Amino acid sequence: HTRRPCSRQKPSMQSASTRLLLGHSGPSLLVGDEVHRLGAPTWSRALDPAFQRRLGLTATLEREDEGGEELIRPYFGQTVFTLGLARALQDQIVAPFHVTFVAVGLTIAERNRYREATESIRKSMAVFAASGTIPMQPFGAMMRAVQEASMHHGSGLTGPARAYLKAFSERKAILAEAQGKFRRVSELAPTIAMSGRALVFAETVKAVDRALASLRDAKLAVASIDGETDIAERTAILRDFTSGRIKALAAPRILD
Repeated sequence: HTRRPCSRQKPSMQSASTRLLLGHSGPSLLVGDEVHRLGAPTWSRALDPAFQRRLGLTATLEREDEGGEELIRPYFGQTVFTLGLARALQDQIVAPFHVTFVAVGLTIAERNRYREATESIRKSMAVFAASGTIPMQPFGAMMRAVQEASMHHGSGLTGPARAYLKAFSERKAILAEAQGKFRRVSELAPTIAMSGRALVFAETVKAVDRALASLRDAKLAVASIDGETDIAERTAILRDFTSGRIKALAAPRILD
């Protein structure tokens, strides 16, 4: 028997979502690396139904929206192999670690802002429920509908939708930038100084800046990377971090 050779392509998700990958009708296999990203409406256009075999790889299948259940699982099918943490540690695929939770309190002003934002969210959700046009579940579907409503001027839901999104962002910012967190970061400075190097994860650029200010006060060599950092500067910072010239590196989500 003779086999027709299968063409091999390794496109990025961006290119795969904008053009037809499969140019023949022979044997075909689509391998989706970081497959959770294909749950987004834009990237999901790469999920060509013509592929006879599909393999999705990811360490984090869960998404905040419904893309995993509505797009990824129906296309790729059931999970065929899962590598758990215990096995990964045993096989030395991941580094051993310890997790410690450190609680911080909110200031009176932060608590008041949080309550106000929560009340604004509650009022908006009551309007959404009464309207019958905003799905209250699942959360991803609700957020998409609220985003759309916020952009439609003149609709009765524009005001509540914008108020909801503003209050939702306000609550996230309050938690990300709570003063108590940065006092804890200062207390961790001696531990960071004794470590090889440290990564500081934060939710916002403002939180990163405040965390680094706390560590600089402790005379530590630190740096940050965000979405505005150009490639050359990012490369130089990562090189200095690798060499140990930078003791702590912080970023808002970029390093995730």
